[in-house]
Amino acid sequence: MQKSKQITTFSLPSTLRFAWLIRQDVRNGRDIDDIEAQKDFVLWWILYGEKEYAETDPLPNNIKVTLFTPLAKYPQQGYFGIGRLLQHIYELRTDIQEHYDINTLEGVINFNQWFYLYGIKEHNLNHQLSSEIIDALNKPIIDFVQSTSNSELPKLSALMFFTWSVRKDIQAVFDLNTTDGRNRFLGWFFIHGVIDLGLEPLLNYYWLDWLIENTATDKTITLPRIGQLFWVFRDDVKKAFNLETKKGQLGLANWTNKVLKTDPACQWISQLALEKNKQIGVNLIGFAFGELGIGEDVRMAAKACESARIPYTVINISPGKTIRQNDKILAGSITEQVEQLTYQTNIFCLTGFDTVHVFLEKGRQLFENRYNIGWWPWELPVWPEQWTDAFDLIDEVWAA
Repeated sequence: MQKSKQITTFSLPSTLRFAWLIRQDVRNGRDIDDIEAQKDFVLWWILYGEKEYAETDPLPNNIKVTLFTPLAKYPQQGYFGIGRLLQHIYELRTDIQEHYDINTLEGVINFNQWFYLYGIKEHNLNHQLSSEIIDALNKPIIDFVQSTSNSELPKLSALMFFTWSVRKDIQAVFDLNTTDGRNRFLGWFFIHGVIDLGLEPLLNYYWLDWLIENTATDKTITLPRIGQLFWVFRDDVKKAFNLETKKGQLGLANWTNKVLKTDPACQWISQLALEKNKQIGVNLIGFAFGELGIGEDVRMAAKACESARIPYTVINISPGKTIRQNDKILAGSITEQVEQLTYQTNIFCLTGFDTVHVFLEKGRQLFENRYNIGWWPWELPVWPEQWTDAFDLIDEVWAA
């Protein structure tokens, strides 16, 4: 009897698939088509396989997710439970087992607190965090364990609640049930806690935007929110700048801008802003100079970016010797070398077939570690089955 295939959305990338096929010692007799066995193999890969096969590509985010997806046999709070990675770390650490019972919700939450504040550094696992777990750690919420009726309180994140929960000294100083206590805790967290606990890799752009957002202190002077946190948290700053006066407001604004550039405890904010600015924008790939309809697609995409004030650069692809290439309107936006690209999103203003040609000509470097969008025109009812693999090159398809 022919065995039916298991229906699943999970699929090992080619590198791991090859390793899964040849490493019978790791499979240990498990069915080669067993999806759960393959997910367990991902755990082996990040702990041991990556070191053994050092030249392979890093894991894509959708595979990292399997490491943190909560297993049904353990309690969980929202996205925080016991996934494969945490279960493995727990089984390794008898010292941790003595402190946390992961068969209880309290034990699961406390173990998560330890793992994200200390464990990932001890086991050098920061680079294996999925974007979903980063988002879960940073999502602004009123109360991590249970909702509170006081919606006027400043929102914190799960990572902030974790930090507050494991630090008895911090609990004694900041009362999270009051607005003033939460604001002062936020000041401590961003001004001291992030650096002291090495939490920079766990923060996302939500809190960066929140910190550097300019809020008005009066009709003419705006101040980054981090400046207000300095003023709330530090008595010396509060004494130095009287916010009842324009002079004090302007002085705090200037002082904050200087401190963000010079204070080692705050330079992570400037660094994160630089990284974000580097990523905002798109790489447009197409027949930029080609005098044909699909060449106009990439030129109109550039025009749309300009209208929306989205930074972009253009990779010009030759449409062939028989097509004239005299439309030079995008000549000033062309980037010649793939390694010079700074944006993390590619839009291929080409057919799916031409995108495959680009992959062969430009190589994997253009595609990997970027979000790839195929803006592919197609006017027939059926896509050729022989070309199905072209979809493996992209993350998203736009219909023209």
